[in-house]
Amino acid sequence: MASTVGYASNSAAGAASVGLERASETRQDASRRIGSGKRHDSASGNAANVAIAVSMLSQQGGTQQAYKNTQEGVAMLQTAESGYKGMSDVLNRMRELAVQSASDTMGVADRKSLDTEFQDLSDELNRLSGSTEYNGIPLMNGEAGKGGAVAFQVGSGGGVSDQISTMLNAQDTDSLGLEGACVSDQGQAMGTITAIDGALKQLATDQAKIGSTINQLGGAASHLSAQNLAQSSALSNVLDADIGAESTALAGAGVQEKAAIAMMLQANSQSDAVLRLLS
Repeated sequence: MASTVGYASNSAAGAASVGLERASETRQDASRRIGSGKRHDSASGNAANVAIAVSMLSQQGGTQQAYKNTQEGVAMLQTAESGYKGMSDVLNRMRELAVQSASDTMGVADRKSLDTEFQDLSDELNRLSGSTEYNGIPLMNGEAGKGGAVAFQVGSGGGVSDQISTMLNAQDTDSLGLEGACVSDQGQAMGTITAIDGALKQLATDQAKIGSTINQLGGAASHLSAQNLAQSSALSNVLDADIGAESTALAGAGVQEKAAIAMMLQANSQSDAVLRLLS
């Protein structure tokens, strides 16, 4: 009966073949990770890490959007603040006219001229109130948000602490207590001075609230920026391949492949020698 000694029955060659297969898999995996820069290509690689990464990516996406919200919130409030500054300038000019009209140095015709300018400035107040907008949202007529109450989402969650709120009150002549005000005679001019002082105080109070909210949004933006950096670092630890370790694994797998091939060649050459002796 002929001998069956050969590759199939050669245990040394079989062991070398298994070693070669493992080394090849290691080399391919290391090459793929270095090429993609990712530790895992799919959930099958490490299901727990992939699940953690998905959750962290969701949190980071929320953080990044919240940061954008703070920037947009600051831009919105700065637009309102510019409108308040314009109104303050108009009110100061109206007060000057009222003070001028309150003096007995003004005659009837003079006061009539002063009142004409005064009424034009009143119309300008109402124009500013209706035309100051951000992204199509009116900011000075009490319609922004919910009746003037605006909230900025500055966190990735749904809690109260994830929002910063402020009021954008109406700033027209009616809301400022100046509806029907005039300087056409001395008595009316005196009353108008007091009314304008009240309007300026109200405007300054509302403007101060806006400034405070802008500062809050700036603080939130700094916190979110630091939070995003920390999340990026954590995600890198979970997702990114360790290029140094993978390069070492790639080199080692190459050496193992070469050694396994050499072992297979030697084992098979020994089997051939035995067959030649038996033939």
